[in-house]
Amino acid sequence: MDQDIAIQGVGASPGIAFGRAFVVEDESMVITKRRVEPKKIRREVKRYLKAIDKTHRDLNATQNTVLKTLGKQHARLIEAHRLILQDPILIKDVPKIIEKDEVNAEFALSEVLSRVNAAFEALTDEFFRERRHDLFDVGRRVLGHLKKKSEKSPAAPKGASGKESYVIVARNLLPSDTLHLKERNISGFVTEMGSRQSHAAILAQSLGIPAVVGVPEILKKVSTGDEIIVDGYEGTVHLRPSVVTSKQFKEKQAKLNKEQEELLALAQSPAVTSDGLAVSILANIDTMDELSLIKKFGGSGVGLFRTELVLLESAGDLLSNPAKQADLYRRALETAKPDPVIIRLLDIGADKLLELGPDAIASTRGVLSKNPADSSAARTEEPLPMGLRGIRLSLRYPMILKNQLRAILMASPSGYPKILIPMVSAIEEVREVRWVLEEIKEEFKRDSVPFRQDIQLGIMIEVPSVAVRPDIFLAEVDFVSVGTNDLVQYALACDRTSAELAYLYQEYHPSILQLLANIAKTAHERKRWVGICGEMAGNSLALPILIGMGFDAISVNPHLIPKIKKQLRFLSLADSQRITEQALRLSSYEEVIELLKREIPLPQ
Repeated sequence: MDQDIAIQGVGASPGIAFGRAFVVEDESMVITKRRVEPKKIRREVKRYLKAIDKTHRDLNATQNTVLKTLGKQHARLIEAHRLILQDPILIKDVPKIIEKDEVNAEFALSEVLSRVNAAFEALTDEFFRERRHDLFDVGRRVLGHLKKKSEKSPAAPKGASGKESYVIVARNLLPSDTLHLKERNISGFVTEMGSRQSHAAILAQSLGIPAVVGVPEILKKVSTGDEIIVDGYEGTVHLRPSVVTSKQFKEKQAKLNKEQEELLALAQSPAVTSDGLAVSILANIDTMDELSLIKKFGGSGVGLFRTELVLLESAGDLLSNPAKQADLYRRALETAKPDPVIIRLLDIGADKLLELGPDAIASTRGVLSKNPADSSAARTEEPLPMGLRGIRLSLRYPMILKNQLRAILMASPSGYPKILIPMVSAIEEVREVRWVLEEIKEEFKRDSVPFRQDIQLGIMIEVPSVAVRPDIFLAEVDFVSVGTNDLVQYALACDRTSAELAYLYQEYHPSILQLLANIAKTAHERKRWVGICGEMAGNSLALPILIGMGFDAISVNPHLIPKIKKQLRFLSLADSQRITEQALRLSSYEEVIELLKREIPLPQ
């Protein structure tokens, strides 16, 4: 076989792993349709429900293991699996198929899983589309008990013991597979499928296991026992590497380890340019566990608290319970104090509500049905329109919005919250949210409920209609934060999750740069705070442009904060403004990239 082959994939978990490949064959079970005699139908249903019970016991054992190794946050993954196991899709629909079609339990279950998979494939959001693997994980456990097959993780090479390390190579890994990697001396994994948003990738990051996903046809190019190197930083896989290649990666690993130690030492230092300009570096937060990282990495508060991901872990219960929401916000505010926490209002759509599962949708519908202005809300069988997202969803069903605003106000005495409205496209949306907020404040005053009077209200700028005329909105809000991820894809008409259209997703497109420059300029003219919180904010090439445009704050993944602080030491405001002026005069993405690579001093 060919030697020293490099294959590009997607880096899902940072780090460099060395080892021998262990190829996991596609473990999908072959399901045979078998007719069940009418007199044996009840016994078949009982056999299926017994497999469900055994799977519950499996999850209890796994949850205890996860609690010990990863903590409560990831133990919630098992809780999510338990909720799936209690879902009417599995508890009611499968037995109905057994009874109606007179078929075996294995086939009935596979039919239900296929239907749900088709629904998940139709979702547009990659993060939520990846959640279907949790359903299959649970389904595989149940099938294993039905077929009396051991449910040990397929990612368990017999020889994975002693000093030798293995790298798992598979078509895909389910979350439960990933949980057992560390204890089996697995140094990394590579898959043909998957994304950065998959639960397997998220768990790998927490376990510190390097991973590369989305590697095309890797199973055709590697055999068990082959030497392999996984570079989770660059998203590359190196098969049967030469001595020279192996040496290069060992040197790279040693260098990166040293750099990480140096960066951590910079975490508590001030964020200033070489000529003394202070820059506010904030943290983007997805989960409650990440709150501890704000201070650890030297953040000046939370620039984006994505509340919908906390909602996802709670299976929708928070939608209708402002007291529980308030507890979470209170924790965030107390952790960040005296720095601010920018809390983004719920940013989910119909596709994401589908992902939350029937329990969450039932909870949501319970809230929706309380909206007297919309009689269709009570028709639970009617699917939500796929374009109904963010503030549009919250305004259509005001109880969602009111509960969240109540929760933020209830928690506000614990710190310094700011409220961020997502997916704004018209000024009327801002006015309606402010009206609801003021109405709740009056309610709290009447009831003597304490809250901060000075909570600021801002908007995400991520829709072209706002980016083109920010002045209209800046006249009625206290601050703005630019979400480049959606702004780029909407302005350039390209799905950022599509591999086919990836070449069109250009953060440094001249039109995007003009929009960003105009937003920053207009915000300062209106004496409004302007921040940026998309992935572009954490890009080394973008930093001098954002500084040169005059953004007041940059909000990034907490781990990136020390890296940005280090780069700032090599930048000056004058040079950043000069580079920005040059970039704004260019006419193509390629020209901008060439300029930035030539002009920007990067720390060694």
